[in-house]
Amino acid sequence: MMFFRIFGYLILLSFIYFFKQDWVLLLSLTVIVALVDFAVSFLKASTVFFTLLTLFVFMIILSGLKFFGVVPEQYLAFIFVALVFLSFVIGARLGRSERFLFFDSDLPEYRGCVRILDASALMDGRIYQVIETGFLDGTVMVPRFVLTQIEKVYKTGSDLKRQRAKMALDLIEKLKNLKNIKFVLCELDLAREKDIDHKLIALARKFKAKVVTNDYSLNRIASVNEISVLNINDLANALKPMALPGEIIRITPIKKGKEEGQAVGYLVDGTMVVVNDGEDSIGKEIDVFITNVLQSSAGKIIFGSKKS
Repeated sequence: MMFFRIFGYLILLSFIYFFKQDWVLLLSLTVIVALVDFAVSFLKASTVFFTLLTLFVFMIILSGLKFFGVVPEQYLAFIFVALVFLSFVIGARLGRSERFLFFDSDLPEYRGCVRILDASALMDGRIYQVIETGFLDGTVMVPRFVLTQIEKVYKTGSDLKRQRAKMALDLIEKLKNLKNIKFVLCELDLAREKDIDHKLIALARKFKAKVVTNDYSLNRIASVNEISVLNINDLANALKPMALPGEIIRITPIKKGKEEGQAVGYLVDGTMVVVNDGEDSIGKEIDVFITNVLQSSAGKIIFGSKKS
């Protein structure tokens, strides 16, 4: 393809050599063809669009000025070349603006599915094990504004939040070295969106991505906007071992329950177990016969009685 371009430019230059009386026009034509070729081949679609739009407006103005005799004929070619150059400058500036980023071809090409991590998912920390074990692949993206949000928490938050933020920053460095994903630190920040959650939604819509979060508020906003969400808490609840009525589990009750005689203990995965008539066994390891399993928004609760 490059050889055809060079051949075309040589033909234009040969016309300039053989038709010297029109060398200004032909040289201007050569410059224009070269610029258009460069624009179509290397520039973003939005840059080309705004360049052509600006050039079209300039041509209308120039035609009007020529019609009224304001522009001398002998300077017309030079003015035309100057306007083409100015159109490229304006088009490049507008094309780089995130405000006008509505061409999908301007977005980076990533292989596989794109998952965008928010601050809550990173500060939770469990997402690293999920990715490391291969349950999440494709492209994992962390927006720059999310990284800035975490850095702000690290500088101004409470001691516990600062520890979480530091863990998140270390986790980002670890994600960069994982081989089973493509990690991307996205610099795109849609200026029209002020709120972090809405920025994430706009970014997910732009990349047709899924948002990975632990934030209930972001989860609701994403659902309203028809953006797919991967909630780590939902995943953790789904992976808890199945407990069915009639089975026997072994736990150690650690405190009294709400009702008289009840005791409460927890499985290794954090599932609460309420034992009827188990108050006298607090601190002791016992076998519990499962009578009922309740799934609530707060998680799973197992009810049972002490096996005699």
